[in-house]
Amino acid sequence: MKNLFVATDFSPHSDLALSLAKKFQEKLNTKVFHWDYTIEKLKSMGIINPDQLYKEIEEWSKKVPLHLVDEMKEQYQRCSVAMKDFELDVIEGKKFSALQEYFKSQDKDDLILITTSDDTFFERVFFGNFVEKLIFGTEQAVYLAKKEITHLPKKIGVCFDPEHDQLNFLNQVKNFAKVFECEVEIIYVESFDSRDLHQNVFATNQDAEKNKNNYLAYKRKLAEEKFEEYEKAFEKEGINTRVELIFSVDKTPAENLKKYFTENPVDLLFVEPHPGFKNGFRFNSTSYDLIKNVPVNFIVVKESHGKK
Repeated sequence: MKNLFVATDFSPHSDLALSLAKKFQEKLNTKVFHWDYTIEKLKSMGIINPDQLYKEIEEWSKKVPLHLVDEMKEQYQRCSVAMKDFELDVIEGKKFSALQEYFKSQDKDDLILITTSDDTFFERVFFGNFVEKLIFGTEQAVYLAKKEITHLPKKIGVCFDPEHDQLNFLNQVKNFAKVFECEVEIIYVESFDSRDLHQNVFATNQDAEKNKNNYLAYKRKLAEEKFEEYEKAFEKEGINTRVELIFSVDKTPAENLKKYFTENPVDLLFVEPHPGFKNGFRFNSTSYDLIKNVPVNFIVVKESHGKK
């Protein structure tokens, strides 16, 4: 992970992304990008000389769309950023596919940073909006900026389930932790439905409660052995790591995780989404539930990352 691409629309809403970019610049090569579809519309009208649509930015020795210059300078000023601090890439195109092509030419291990919010507006528009397009329409991991940070990440949390998440997910975490010299906490939740346990697992046993507890202890032992492998792999890379195993009955993984991170906050939380209908978050997605409800910044690692 070497490069950070920061999304902006030059509105105050995206100021947080630019502010975070200043901090991440210490560790990653950072570039700001903007998806613009206005220029394509103006060009298609054929009533304006294309040369008149751009203005030269001396600090970058490049031209940018004229209609963006004032908004761009205002945002840089609001965020106390000099023009020379961040170069801007403007991706022109009427459709999101233009942005997809842009990121296909970048390294798959790069990181895309975009601002989102934690309010009711975010909850209403999340399905199908620009954030989801970046998550499910690109191969790079996406940093969802929900809150300002006072320091670079020192402790990162990882929600990992061996049955659903790919090992490449942990490799992404490992790479990030090495770049930022973070400690890592891997959290695994296995939840059980008490009715299923009694009706299906112990239906023929007389002492169902005792056998239920024995079964849960057995499942914990298996998980401890499995996660010990992951912990050793991280420690081998010089990353301070601990594993937290949560076994619960009649509570969803999201409920357990929300409670855990409220009591044990981290600087950054890694999740891997599972796409549902039309490449959007499943309505029962634990990742989506966490993003909505846990007040921390997230890195969303794609299922498709690393596939050929």
